[in-house]
Amino acid sequence: MATQWTTPKTWNSGDVLTATDLDTYVRDNTSWLGTDKPNCRVFNSAAISIPNNTFTVLTFDSERWDNQNMHSTVSNTSRLTVPSNMAGKYLITAHAAWGTALTNAQLGAIELRVNGSTIIAEDSSVSRNQMSISTVWSFNAADYVEVLVLQNTGGAINISATSSFSPEFTAMWLGN
Repeated sequence: MATQWTTPKTWNSGDVLTATDLDTYVRDNTSWLGTDKPNCRVFNSAAISIPNNTFTVLTFDSERWDNQNMHSTVSNTSRLTVPSNMAGKYLITAHAAWGTALTNAQLGAIELRVNGSTIIAEDSSVSRNQMSISTVWSFNAADYVEVLVLQNTGGAINISATSSFSPEFTAMWLGN
């Protein structure tokens, strides 16, 4: 079974159709279309302490699913990494809830960063205790994306671990 799509060749008058051509351009591409494309959803099973006024990368110790090994629960647990040969457009979502209510003019922010530096989505709000963010981004193979959060309550507070909601992080391949 093919692990990636092979661009069909342009046929010319007089070209001979071989078994290899049929296997490559018909059988393997048809098989590839029917396989699960990279997607995963990960979460952290415990609260995560977030220091005051510092963007902090969230880590994820558990997986709801991960069909192409985009995430590791052992190393670089903050990252969702695009598999080799699977560059393309991905839908990225993240959800997090503060364990302590933000009040008055206290800020909560969430952002998505590619390869540790490029911000691809960001949202912030005062007095909002739950944050969700999503974007579609075109990734190269081996690119990774992380979720960062920020708060300015004056001290450390937690991102709570809430079943099926916080913190959660998802990537789904959409196509080229």
